[in-house]
Amino acid sequence: MFLKGMETDNWRGKFAAVEAVGNMAYCAPKQILGFLPDIVKALRTVLNDTHEKVHEAALQAISKIGSVIKCPEVAELLEVIIKALGNSNLYLNDCLNALL
Repeated sequence: MFLKGMETDNWRGKFAAVEAVGNMAYCAPKQILGFLPDIVKALRTVLNDTHEKVHEAALQAISKIGSVIKCPEVAELLEVIIKALGNSNLYLNDCLNALL
């Protein structure tokens, strides 16, 4: 439902859908984990949005969703991964080095 909202051309609609998905991380963390691949794919697409508010909301949503993942290996790398998703030109090499 919320993922479909990210497909709209209206930046306000995308922004609201992204915020809703991010806030769901705290309300239903176990349920979100089952849909994590679809959520991350949708948020990754929205990260390329030209509207700054949508882009920032997507970064915050990924951070919120990442915070409920209990895998220590992922938690340790979450910040560098989010930076790379937000600006691959600047942070992709750092992210790849950290992952290796």
